[in-house]
Amino acid sequence: MTYYQPFPAPQAPFVPVRRSHTADVVVTSMLITTYLGGFLLVAFFSMFWVMATDSCGYQTCNYDNLTWAYVLTDLVGGLVLLSTSIAAIVLMVRKHIAFWVPLLGMAIQLVLLVISFGLLDSIVS
Repeated sequence: MTYYQPFPAPQAPFVPVRRSHTADVVVTSMLITTYLGGFLLVAFFSMFWVMATDSCGYQTCNYDNLTWAYVLTDLVGGLVLLSTSIAAIVLMVRKHIAFWVPLLGMAIQLVLLVISFGLLDSIVS
């Protein structure tokens, strides 16, 4: 015997299933650590860039380019590292894919390093 039901039976509300992002958290953490190590290595070796001015004893040199190379690599690079680390952590806490953020930061750091090398090359006039 079939009963007439004027309305459909209530169903449980649809709750989307959130997948585990363990691999993303591990990879993002490793990339942030690698980025930090690379930045510290570049910041250490940037101390030796002053040797680019060795020939300035008998030539005219543009010391402003050395200053800008330091600013780009150390100061701006540090700000990029800090901002990408914070952004990646916020994305991981919100359960979003975050591995691309440290990769983007590394790419920006590489561009800053290439620009700094160009500035170092132009110190000696």
